[in-house]
Amino acid sequence: MRGWTVSAAAGAFALALVSGCSPVTGLNDAGGDDDDDGDGGQVIDASTDPDAAWVRGTVTVEVRRPGGGPAFGVRVLFNEPDGSVASSQTTNVAGRASFDLFPHSSITILTSETFDASFQRHNINTVLGVMPNDFIVIGSRDDGADSGTYMGDLRVDIRTAFPSAGQYELRVGCEGFGANTGTNDLQLFQSSCNGGLTPVDAIATARDSESTPLAFQTLLGVTLSSATYTQINSWRTDWARLTLRLTNSPDDMQFATAEMPVWRRGLDYSLGEGPGVNLTPDGTTPIDILFPPGFAERIAPQLLAFWGSFPDDIDGLSTYQRQSAASGTELTIDLSSDLLPRVTSADFAQNGFDGARMSWDVDGDVSGASAGAGSVQWTQIKPGIGGNPDTEITWEWFFIFAPDLESPAELPNIPAGSLADGAWPPPTEAAINSSVVGFVDATFAGDWDDIRQNDGFELLDNPVDADTPTGSEVRLTIGGLIGFN
Repeated sequence: MRGWTVSAAAGAFALALVSGCSPVTGLNDAGGDDDDDGDGGQVIDASTDPDAAWVRGTVTVEVRRPGGGPAFGVRVLFNEPDGSVASSQTTNVAGRASFDLFPHSSITILTSETFDASFQRHNINTVLGVMPNDFIVIGSRDDGADSGTYMGDLRVDIRTAFPSAGQYELRVGCEGFGANTGTNDLQLFQSSCNGGLTPVDAIATARDSESTPLAFQTLLGVTLSSATYTQINSWRTDWARLTLRLTNSPDDMQFATAEMPVWRRGLDYSLGEGPGVNLTPDGTTPIDILFPPGFAERIAPQLLAFWGSFPDDIDGLSTYQRQSAASGTELTIDLSSDLLPRVTSADFAQNGFDGARMSWDVDGDVSGASAGAGSVQWTQIKPGIGGNPDTEITWEWFFIFAPDLESPAELPNIPAGSLADGAWPPPTEAAINSSVVGFVDATFAGDWDDIRQNDGFELLDNPVDADTPTGSEVRLTIGGLIGFN
């Protein structure tokens, strides 16, 4: 899983727990002994909660792969309310592990993955506030078509260049391919983002050298095969336009930008784009988002408003996203009342990874939000030997909790060696490059009892999707040491 980061190049916020679309990655056996020892700091004493009986109950964790299948051999830690390890297990062939826990315990899944010789990632994902009899699903519940099934190739011959274009892009769903103007065709290896649909609807975009969209052309109903060819003989410039009108920006909120998923046949084409703007505290600031008319069945405009100075001194981010009909032309957002309160600080402290804690401050009440979360990321660069490339190793600890949990959150103990190859804890050479706390409020989400048991990580990864009703709103606020990628 991946923590919360900001893309410096695009000036856009990327809320992602994983590479790709699934919150479960690196599903190999994470190693470690199946022991029941370990200790940690005080988390929450359930005996002080008058609403929770001090009685154990079976907690079951089910881990699922992308596409919905069970994930076998994933390391699961069951931690007591005081943070100590009650049981360390790996998931069975059904992707499940179980243990009897007291109220306000926690569970953690640990995975590792190696992409190539130059990049490794270790994922630590924790649910705090676990209750007896919880059945916690982590990963996709989608048992539909495998998103990785090869459906064919698509090559587009650009017969007519667009004046002043510096590059072109071809996209089907979230999968895209770009080429510079020295290439007369666009070739898309269509395999991962079309949801198993065929024929497919594609769209080509001509951009200037700064990636600003200039023109587009749609390619509808293309049947994919091992060698599908089509062509573009003309371009369209009749963009549809949605205007975000931003009012009442606080003094410390100085910059904003926007993006907009464009939904068609249940796929997110991520075509809507808006420029970055400097905010005016006493006035109205517009952001125009361009998108292809007649192509979208639904749109989800998202505002990204940054606290502090962008991009050199960002100390917080607030977002607002609304699922809308494609016919909408204007949306007004009051930056003082429509956003969640600002997270003014987030601090991670550790003591030999025994009694780690995250503390935070919020400029307002977030207890009515859907969920809270924290993320810590470490990075180590190991120099290559004998001409081999350097290896980048990251550790990402992501944890979710009830929105009314008071700071600080005491994190469960993770025994040394819990990850593959003894990769926990991170070595002293690994530097913390991101440490944040955030809260999300989604109008369509259930309460915390429902969220923690039905993949709260996925809610934070992709809170607005094609299945949410028109008018659904999502607010997110994060603060702390926000990393850049």
